[in-house]
Amino acid sequence: MIDVSWPATFTGQNDKASGRFLAVIWENLADPIITGRGEIGHPKLYAEIAEPRLWDGAQICAASWMGFRFLDLLVSELRDAPPSPAKPGSDGTLMLKYVPRTGAWGEAELHQVTLTPADDPDRTVERHQAGVGAVRFHRAAWSDLPTLHHVVNALAELPIIEPRGGSLTQSRGGKSYRDQRVLV
Repeated sequence: MIDVSWPATFTGQNDKASGRFLAVIWENLADPIITGRGEIGHPKLYAEIAEPRLWDGAQICAASWMGFRFLDLLVSELRDAPPSPAKPGSDGTLMLKYVPRTGAWGEAELHQVTLTPADDPDRTVERHQAGVGAVRFHRAAWSDLPTLHHVVNALAELPIIEPRGGSLTQSRGGKSYRDQRVLV
């Protein structure tokens, strides 16, 4: 899985929450994409994700669709580090759950912000490494990525203001998402 997120705050009529906004997750299996989207509203898309490879002390990974490589990731100068603690003041992960209305182009059947609390007691981190990170999205034409070009191109256009490092985490288990809720 490869995900893209950034810090965000939601202020609604009743709720206020801060955390990381999960903009997109690429995954390479259909079943978790379908259930993740439909049941819990994760912003999941399909990609061919190459097995990460170690070269000259760096972990390298790429994502593509039908042979078009749209993303390169690299984490170098890896060193063992304690798992990243939850950010102070973070309520968890914010996501936008959106379902388009059938027959009404541009209208939503469902449009809501969800919060997954940060607590994850069923996840065991086996190894966490920190290092120097680099990411590169390759711009795409419609013919390269018919259903993804707008997503990839929007991410490719974001400026990298300040490099913040990179990390590699190997873990086992995870949340049931039964604690996820809709924010109003």
